[in-house]
Amino acid sequence: MLRDIESLFGHRLLPVPKAVVVAGSGEAGTGVRGQRREKQAARSAEQTEDAAVGYSLSLRSGREIVVLVFESWMIDDGIAVPVLSERVLQTLRARIADGLLETWLTSSSGRSLAFVTNTGRAMVVLLEREGDPGEHAVDSGADGSSEGFVLSNGQHDEHPDEDTVPLEEAFRIVDHIVSKGSWPPNARWVVDR
Repeated sequence: MLRDIESLFGHRLLPVPKAVVVAGSGEAGTGVRGQRREKQAARSAEQTEDAAVGYSLSLRSGREIVVLVFESWMIDDGIAVPVLSERVLQTLRARIADGLLETWLTSSSGRSLAFVTNTGRAMVVLLEREGDPGEHAVDSGADGSSEGFVLSNGQHDEHPDEDTVPLEEAFRIVDHIVSKGSWPPNARWVVDR
């Protein structure tokens, strides 16, 4: 969907912080009508905040527009199974209980979210598109490494603890990315691009 919008305008879309999307969603105006439109737009943005991701598009005319993209996520195990943002953590916990320690989520906008755990720590990687090296959650103060990250193909991996996060933190990060479209403000991550 993003590629279609980019092709239409001939420009690359850039992510916009949620606050800018909400603040910029109303029409400018100082009169009662303008204030009413701003309040309606803010209320609408609050209601859709969980599903909307904002992207900025600069036009040749010098104007800039913000495009709201509603992003849905699916668990990708060869067959895409939709998952509601409210149920993503319940789904991950159930998969872990069933011994499925690797989960890939794909979004309607082409992004992918990898979650691999050893049941104590997890690696969380967000990819913007296929082939993207992505960005991953880190625990910069952690020492050592952990084993037991079992991939769906049976491969057993070991990762430095600084490149993984405690399981509950991983759940919090995944929940925020799926429901809000971005990393939590206080999460630490490294861009691998």
